[in-house]
Amino acid sequence: MAGLTLRQKWITAVLLLYVVALHTSMAAMEILVWTLCLTVIVRLVRDREWPVFTAWMPILGMIVCTALSVLLNPPGRGFWFQLGFFRWAIILWLLPYALREVWSDEFERKLLMVWVGMCALCAAYALFQTCTGIDVIRPSAHVVSQSRGIWRPVGFFSRSLAFAYSFGFSLIAVSLPAWRRWPKWWTVAFLTIGLFTVIATESRGAWIGLLAAVGVFLAIEHRKMFGVFIVVAAASALALSQSQTEIGVKVANMLSGTLDHSSGMRWHLWQAYWQMWKEHPWFGVGLFQGDLIVPNYYHQLGIQEDFVSNAHNVYLQWLAGAGIFSLLFFFWVSATFLINAWKIRRNGPWGWSVLMAQIFLLVGGFTEDNFFTAITLHMVIFNWSILVMLDH
Repeated sequence: MAGLTLRQKWITAVLLLYVVALHTSMAAMEILVWTLCLTVIVRLVRDREWPVFTAWMPILGMIVCTALSVLLNPPGRGFWFQLGFFRWAIILWLLPYALREVWSDEFERKLLMVWVGMCALCAAYALFQTCTGIDVIRPSAHVVSQSRGIWRPVGFFSRSLAFAYSFGFSLIAVSLPAWRRWPKWWTVAFLTIGLFTVIATESRGAWIGLLAAVGVFLAIEHRKMFGVFIVVAAASALALSQSQTEIGVKVANMLSGTLDHSSGMRWHLWQAYWQMWKEHPWFGVGLFQGDLIVPNYYHQLGIQEDFVSNAHNVYLQWLAGAGIFSLLFFFWVSATFLINAWKIRRNGPWGWSVLMAQIFLLVGGFTEDNFFTAITLHMVIFNWSILVMLDH
């Protein structure tokens, strides 16, 4: 770090530790990112300089809709608890400033070394869990579940679905920068292990999101490879469907259109949340209150179901939770960063890689509340911050 000021060395160290935390610890994520934000605030107050707040209008719109959704409905969960979800907006405002202060070729090299290393470590640990069912970190928590001959990994976290989207987003976002910088054989091995890890999570939404992300990239940038990709993906799906493991059964059900127990529970949830939105179209029932009244809607719709949860669908969560305007604002925010990634894709590998990661997230959002999961959201905001930093 020769030539850097003490402040730049501090920010560099905390940023690299934050990347480690993004793959390992929710508590460490919060501590480190707010340390960065405080560091930035001190500098901004001293210099009387304030960074541009990217996408502030739609983000403010989502906050207002959420506030109204809580105020206009019977109290279920606390007002500030639900508004507190939007603390990610403060991070998105300040984190690009910290990145801009230290970004250089040398910092990018160190960032990729830590990022790829942590992603590879997560993949290795998750595949170890898949084969053995052993969770070295929390052996008594029983968060690694068995299903038809294999174990469903959680990485360093406690929920397999949350791990699937956080890890998948990380893998895709770092894929092209790693491809550009590291030896090709090494990167191919890294991405292959990462692919196996996403498959091992048994998350069909993550599988489809990954296929969609890679498919869009190849269809636009490498059209000759797109046909090969389709053939390989189809052949792999057919091969996996012959397996008697949970992965094989899920792939077979997808290919045949069979609605299994997991899909059936989601379908019941979607019916309940859709009915909530129909009855509360403008500002919903409260962004994080839907699960409290799901049983009432099951009874109203004549659904016999014990499973109660969030919507397991990002778009229905916005619709039923905070109304139609909140969903439109979410689309606005998402479009902003998709466009940002598209604009900078010719200037380096980060544009396309983060663009693909966003496609992965948005497609997966049809079957999981991935944007509302804290560990995934931290990963998303970090990558959005990279886009903001590179676009200015």
